[in-house]
Amino acid sequence: MDHGLDEDHIWAFQSTLYNQKKVKNAWMEPASKAYAYSYAPFWGEKLTQPHFYKAEKMPKFYRHWSHRLGLEVLKINQALAIGGMPTDA
Repeated sequence: MDHGLDEDHIWAFQSTLYNQKKVKNAWMEPASKAYAYSYAPFWGEKLTQPHFYKAEKMPKFYRHWSHRLGLEVLKINQALAIGGMPTDA
Protein backbone atom coordinates (compact mmCIF):
# COMPACT_ATOMS: atom_id res chain seq x y z
CA MET A 1 0.00 0.00 0.00
CA ASP A 2 1.42 3.35 -1.03
CA HIS A 3 0.36 6.11 1.34
CA GLY A 4 2.51 8.69 -0.48
CA LEU A 5 3.75 10.42 2.67
CA ASP A 6 7.37 10.05 1.58
CA GLU A 7 6.56 12.12 -1.52
CA ASP A 8 5.92 15.20 0.62
CA HIS A 9 9.61 15.51 1.49
CA ILE A 10 11.97 16.66 -1.23
CA TRP A 11 15.06 16.56 0.95
CA ALA A 12 16.67 13.76 2.90
CA PHE A 13 19.29 15.71 4.84
CA GLN A 14 21.26 14.15 7.64
CA SER A 15 20.70 15.38 11.19
CA THR A 16 23.35 16.39 13.70
CA LEU A 17 23.40 15.26 17.33
CA TYR A 18 21.43 18.44 18.13
CA ASN A 19 18.70 17.32 15.69
CA GLN A 20 19.57 20.07 13.23
CA LYS A 21 19.56 19.44 9.50
CA LYS A 22 23.04 19.24 7.97
CA VAL A 23 23.53 20.07 4.28
CA LYS A 24 26.82 18.63 3.03
CA ASN A 25 28.45 20.28 0.04
CA ALA A 26 30.14 17.43 -1.84
CA TRP A 27 31.42 19.90 -4.44
CA MET A 28 33.94 21.29 -1.92
CA GLU A 29 35.96 18.07 -1.87
CA PRO A 30 38.47 17.89 -4.72
CA ALA A 31 38.22 14.12 -5.21
CA SER A 32 34.46 13.77 -4.86
CA LYS A 33 32.26 12.16 -7.46
CA ALA A 34 29.46 14.71 -7.08
CA TYR A 35 29.31 15.12 -10.84
CA ALA A 36 28.29 11.47 -11.25
CA TYR A 37 25.15 11.60 -9.06
CA SER A 38 21.71 12.15 -10.57
CA TYR A 39 20.22 14.01 -7.55
CA ALA A 40 16.81 12.51 -8.24
CA PRO A 41 14.44 12.47 -5.25
CA PHE A 42 14.91 9.41 -3.06
CA TRP A 43 11.24 8.45 -3.31
CA GLY A 44 11.41 8.24 -7.12
CA GLU A 45 12.96 4.80 -6.97
CA LYS A 46 9.60 3.28 -6.16
CA LEU A 47 8.19 4.65 -9.43
CA THR A 48 10.26 2.05 -11.29
CA GLN A 49 7.98 -0.64 -9.88
CA PRO A 50 4.78 -1.24 -11.87
CA HIS A 51 2.55 -1.46 -8.79
CA PHE A 52 3.66 1.98 -7.50
CA TYR A 53 3.85 3.86 -10.80
CA LYS A 54 1.07 6.34 -11.54
CA ALA A 55 1.26 8.88 -14.35
CA GLU A 56 0.05 11.71 -12.09
CA LYS A 57 3.12 11.27 -9.82
CA MET A 58 5.60 12.05 -12.59
CA PRO A 59 5.09 15.87 -12.69
CA LYS A 60 5.64 15.99 -8.92
CA PHE A 61 8.76 13.85 -9.28
CA TYR A 62 10.20 16.12 -11.99
CA ARG A 63 9.35 19.25 -9.96
CA HIS A 64 11.16 17.85 -6.91
CA TRP A 65 14.11 16.86 -9.09
CA SER A 66 14.28 20.40 -10.48
CA HIS A 67 14.36 21.83 -6.94
CA ARG A 68 17.15 19.46 -5.96
CA LEU A 69 19.19 20.42 -9.02
CA GLY A 70 18.69 24.07 -8.07
CA LEU A 71 20.27 23.37 -4.68
CA GLU A 72 23.21 21.67 -6.39
CA VAL A 73 23.74 24.76 -8.55
CA LEU A 74 23.91 26.85 -5.37
CA LYS A 75 26.43 24.41 -3.89
CA ILE A 76 28.57 24.57 -7.04
CA ASN A 77 28.52 28.37 -6.96
CA GLN A 78 29.53 28.31 -3.29
CA ALA A 79 32.39 25.89 -4.03
CA LEU A 80 33.63 28.10 -6.86
CA ALA A 81 33.43 31.26 -4.74
CA ILE A 82 35.09 29.82 -1.62
CA GLY A 83 37.50 27.40 -3.25
CA GLY A 84 38.85 24.11 -2.02
CA MET A 85 40.37 25.45 1.20
CA PRO A 86 37.74 27.51 3.08
CA THR A 87 38.81 29.71 5.97
CA ASP A 88 36.89 31.25 8.86
CA ALA A 89 36.90 34.59 7.05
